[in-house]
Amino acid sequence: MSGELRRLALRGLTTWLTVLLLSAGVAPLRGQDLGDRVTLHGFAGWSYGRTNVNNYLSGTPDGNYREGNFALNIAASLGDRLTIVAQPSFSQGVEEGSSAVALDYAFAQWAFSDAVQLRLGKVQQPFGLYAEILKVGTLRPFYSLPQSVYGPSGMVADGLTGISLRLSTAADKPWQLTADVYGGGVDLTEFLVPVDINRGDTLSPPADRENEVNRDVIGGRILLHTPVSGLSFGSSAFTGVATEGGESNRNTLFGLQAEYLTDVWSIRGEYAHNSEGDKYITNAGYVEAAYRFTRAWQLALRYDQFQNTLPGIPSPEFPEMLKHRAASVGVSYWFNPNLVLRAAYHDVHGNRFAGPDVEEYLPQANAGTLDPHTKLIELGVQFSF
Repeated sequence: MSGELRRLALRGLTTWLTVLLLSAGVAPLRGQDLGDRVTLHGFAGWSYGRTNVNNYLSGTPDGNYREGNFALNIAASLGDRLTIVAQPSFSQGVEEGSSAVALDYAFAQWAFSDAVQLRLGKVQQPFGLYAEILKVGTLRPFYSLPQSVYGPSGMVADGLTGISLRLSTAADKPWQLTADVYGGGVDLTEFLVPVDINRGDTLSPPADRENEVNRDVIGGRILLHTPVSGLSFGSSAFTGVATEGGESNRNTLFGLQAEYLTDVWSIRGEYAHNSEGDKYITNAGYVEAAYRFTRAWQLALRYDQFQNTLPGIPSPEFPEMLKHRAASVGVSYWFNPNLVLRAAYHDVHGNRFAGPDVEEYLPQANAGTLDPHTKLIELGVQFSF
């Protein structure tokens, strides 16, 4: 495109945006003001995974290079009280053609004071330690999050569509308390094939990751920051009506969390209990510890577990499909806080999240060839700005 055409295109785009803003009753911001008021952050990662058997996280038996993701966080401050925040994300998964574009959240925040903030729109769900920073890989010790709580387990959503209110005490107090309450709807992603098989339900592939709509959701979280620097405790809970197809059940989830962060140590742990009517009951949790033994090198350990119980089915036919046990060790090399190389080994028992292609779950189980032990080597890079 010639320079003249580029100038004409830019002029037309500027005119269109100006008309749009004026039609909405908003005075357009000058370029200098826009730069002062808008901030951009980006979070990205890429990984390679290879397993001995089964698919798990980004790994496949043949090796997979396709896992990649990027999220762009945009925040605009419009005066002292109003902030507009949005985060679209882009991901490429293991399967060919599995690329996806999503809106993680987009909300308006009104600050009544430093202690009271109201959020409206699709907001970050206040739950546990990682729900509000799911896409920020440089804020954790492993490339992948613990699957028991943050995988396709039906525990945490990218965002809540509705309203959220945050109350907090003064930051200069020895004990600091933050409380969130919210209401609206959430969409939870679950890998339900193992549950459906053990319940005797009819499978309809490729329903490997089902979207469960939860309406009339009410929830909250309480965080207590102690006088010990970096040490905090918290509890989260929410309940709503879960709808899949023509079936509706009351979905209730409760969680506990603890965290200790210093320049050298990163120690975290969570427990979560989930019940959905007579469909299933879940107990899940993890503990992870990371130690920075130089400015650049970090060693991390994690144990992660998940167990489904099926009401009315005390002895399921394929119990290995309902549990997940993973022991992980990882090494990270930090160029700086915004760029890190990762290497990890995951030793997994159970087929709740590690298994063959979806259509092979039941045939391999019936043939006695479903391997419950998966080993994964995961290499990756994560960066942010």
